[in-house]
Amino acid sequence: MFVPLSRIVLLAVACFTPLVASFAQPAPPGAQPLSSSQSATYQDVMREAGALQRARRSKDAFALLSAYESEFAGDPYFDYQLGVAALDAGQAQVAQQALERAVLVRPDFAGAWVDLALSHARLGEAETALQIVAHIEESFDVPVPLREQLQSLRAELAGPPLRRAWNPSALLGGRSGYVQLSAGHDSNANLGLSASVFSLTPIGAPSLLVQIPPSARAAGDAYTQLRGDLQQTLQFGEQQKGRIYLSGQYKEFGSLKEFNLADGSLSYVHEYALPKAPEWALEGIAGARAIATGGNRLATISTIGAGLVAYGKQCRWGARFSSEIRDYGLSGYVDADVPTVSLSATCRQSLSQTSVVASVARDLPREVRAGGRTDRYELGVHYVRQITPRVMMSASGAVGYYRDAEGYSPLLESGAIRHVTRTSARVAWFWEFDPAHPEWTLHAELERLQDRSNLEIFQLNNTKAAVGIRYQY
Repeated sequence: MFVPLSRIVLLAVACFTPLVASFAQPAPPGAQPLSSSQSATYQDVMREAGALQRARRSKDAFALLSAYESEFAGDPYFDYQLGVAALDAGQAQVAQQALERAVLVRPDFAGAWVDLALSHARLGEAETALQIVAHIEESFDVPVPLREQLQSLRAELAGPPLRRAWNPSALLGGRSGYVQLSAGHDSNANLGLSASVFSLTPIGAPSLLVQIPPSARAAGDAYTQLRGDLQQTLQFGEQQKGRIYLSGQYKEFGSLKEFNLADGSLSYVHEYALPKAPEWALEGIAGARAIATGGNRLATISTIGAGLVAYGKQCRWGARFSSEIRDYGLSGYVDADVPTVSLSATCRQSLSQTSVVASVARDLPREVRAGGRTDRYELGVHYVRQITPRVMMSASGAVGYYRDAEGYSPLLESGAIRHVTRTSARVAWFWEFDPAHPEWTLHAELERLQDRSNLEIFQLNNTKAAVGIRYQY
């Protein structure tokens, strides 16, 4: 059974961190004191490496201990210290070798066993990591809270992963994605208007009620949808990495064929860790997206940007500036540039992940259009939780406020300036069919979108419900 590396590390980091603090004793129960024949250099190296680790200078601690590996390898406490520093520095292979030496000499060194399991998890060796977890549970008197965490970890390593979660360890070759086929019903397949009439208020004249034709009003329809994405991590030396994102969807309506949707995107993020501050990194973003509706190109959106990210043990924070170039292919739309500033935070716990993104943008048309410039303010929250080893839940919500710079039309409410408040919510469930094949899940989702505006004609409501099957990899 293949378990994606990104999921293994997320779960292992979240669950093993408190275990390491509990088990990583200077010497395990029954350990002998350091031999008097050991040199002062050994004590100095261990003391300095410990200080560097406490100062979160893992790479420096790893470099120091590596320089003395040929001299002190075989000492279980040196090998344990080297393994911990190597793990923190992203050198899982070195960590595995050092920790294997430690447990070979001292089989009762519980802390070394814990980090050895973590090193196997980071290398993508889920089965071996599970076997070590079982050995820890069977061989050591683990406190009840920590035993529960180990049991949760066991279930998570063997169960359906949170495939699209952020990977804080930026592992070599990390890959995740899914393909999903579903069928459902859309209450507003044509994104039509909620109102049946709207008012025109010519300047200096009384208001007139205008009937909205049925073709412009909301129409429901059944649909089938194929959707998928792929995320691939690339590594360029020790301080640089790249991430490629591919995603796409095709939506086929039963009757309203002119609203069939095709949407595909490709984006690339390159990250460069700051040499003097490894917890911080600079990132560059480039991407493109194409949208077609009814077989006609609706828009091509190109994106370029730069950002700053910071990594903690369980959270990732980011600040980004980007600019979109929107090129529309259908009449009635005006090409535009959309510079955006956003702030984000993603935090991971043992069985859940929460992401928050806040952004401010300005939609700048390249030609004259109704309403002129539009200012956009958006806040989104996404939450994922593993409810049981075979059931996962995903929920997201967003609120946006959009305000034009000038009156939308002299005829609409005497040239009133349009503003729209958009709220959306989505919840999805995933059920694993068979523990032997966790990559296959049953999927169900419910989504609600609503626009409220001071101009009645721009009111909109949309509800979608769907069920389907998903293959995760």
